Amino acid sequence: MPQNKSTARATTSAIFVAIGLLQGGFTSPARSDAKARLLYVRAGQESKQVATRLQALGHISQALVIEPKNPHFWYTKALILQGMEENEQALPCIDKSLEFDPNSAFAWDAKASILSGLGRNEQALAAANEAVRMEACSSTRMTRAQVLTHMGKFYPAEKELDDIIKADPTNEGARSRRAMVAGHTHHWNKVIEDNTFLIQANKESLVKSTSTTFQDRAAAYINTKQYDKAIADYKTGLKINPDSRPLHSGLLNAYTLSGNTKAAQAERKVLESYDDDITPFK
Repeated sequence: MPQNKSTARATTSAIFVAIGLLQGGFTSPARSDAKARLLYVRAGQESKQVATRLQALGHISQALVIEPKNPHFWYTKALILQGMEENEQALPCIDKSLEFDPNSAFAWDAKASILSGLGRNEQALAAANEAVRMEACSSTRMTRAQVLTHMGKFYPAEKELDDIIKADPTNEGARSRRAMVAGHTHHWNKVIEDNTFLIQANKESLVKSTSTTFQDRAAAYINTKQYDKAIADYKTGLKINPDSRPLHSGLLNAYTLSGNTKAAQAERKVLESYDDDITPFK
């Protein structure tokens, strides 16, 4: 399945972190052309901004004219193209990188992510497995969990994320992904645990996107019959995003399940007013 927008944003962020890390471990100047290195570093800087990404692509391509067998350059070009959502063009570039350095765990990891973006998940999983075999770090394991999630293999994806969180309990990316995956496996306590962590980690910046974290935790509270906590979360979410119909619907459901008919009736009127607002004139 193609990546959704939130996944694409997360992938793009990881791409440019990867470029920065790679540049930090670049081949020594004695073994690399100085002009090519300058173009490579410049491409890495330009790739961080959407407005200069085409320039980045041009500069890394120039570096490859000078050093056409440099796996770092091919890897970087693949990541830049992936960041531009050009996975079809990125794939042959990452294959070139692996041709010249087949033992790069992060190139295999990038290939897995690119293939997943193309919906070629069986191949993506094989590449992710190779990356983890070479270097079983949180980055490669997160990619494998992402591929497994796209394949609908939620239980092994959850196990992967469990291991990442056990090793690094403060990994927000793993917590966020596991909260979603655990909803599919109906492991509501993990949904509650992970969303609680995310709420605490971002308590200084309560923005509209945070309201969905309260909404997700509230849904888990509903499934564990903790209706008072669900009501509290829906109300908090509505303070952040008062026009959210899903939050109002969730709150109505929580009031109904808790037996608070008076509050449910009042919330139903709120929802009816929303429906009236979007009813077209005849």
